[in-house]
Amino acid sequence: MADDGITNEAPATDDTVLKDSTTASLSRTFRALSADARTGLAAFRPTLAKLNEFVSKFQSVGMDQVGIELASFDTLRDYKLMNRPGSDNHSLYAVLSIYDARFLVWVQEDNKIMTYTENLNKPQANIQFLDSDEFWYKTERSSGGTLKINREEPKFNQYDLSVEEDAVKFMSAIAETTAALAANDSLREFDVPQAGTNNRSILKIASPLKPK
Repeated sequence: MADDGITNEAPATDDTVLKDSTTASLSRTFRALSADARTGLAAFRPTLAKLNEFVSKFQSVGMDQVGIELASFDTLRDYKLMNRPGSDNHSLYAVLSIYDARFLVWVQEDNKIMTYTENLNKPQANIQFLDSDEFWYKTERSSGGTLKINREEPKFNQYDLSVEEDAVKFMSAIAETTAALAANDSLREFDVPQAGTNNRSILKIASPLKPK
């Protein structure tokens, strides 16, 4: 029989598509979807590992008030941060904790990060949109009321954590902020709290995590 180049092989099935309502099908599809999701996030793991490494160094020398955690939707919402309705932004964020201060870290691939310089723990009246240039850059209004984005004044620092110079700059910024907040916290020995309460105000000290 001549080979006409036509094969009768059945097309490969896509396990990420649920075929029926059986538990076996559901289990197979869930495993496939989970594997795809993990593969999609794999590129961020080296960057998160670097962040973990640097923060662990601070804790190893007694700076226990420095921490890092992945930012969930609920975490961002607590700081009045979200994407605009209909946005397709799927960026990954973490929150750097230094005493009562919180700083947003935009986690990117290839050991790169962007750190937002404002303390997220400062009270915010309005929701801020992470997928907007208004969040990441300073803005000003013209006399006619038009909002202008000033890209010459970013509200973030960029670091490549695989480059020693950037790694030192990042760690130095954390060290300066930690030292300032630790000094402020040491003054709490003079506090006389109200009897029966455990109130603690949010620190609003200016952060050295500012664009260079």
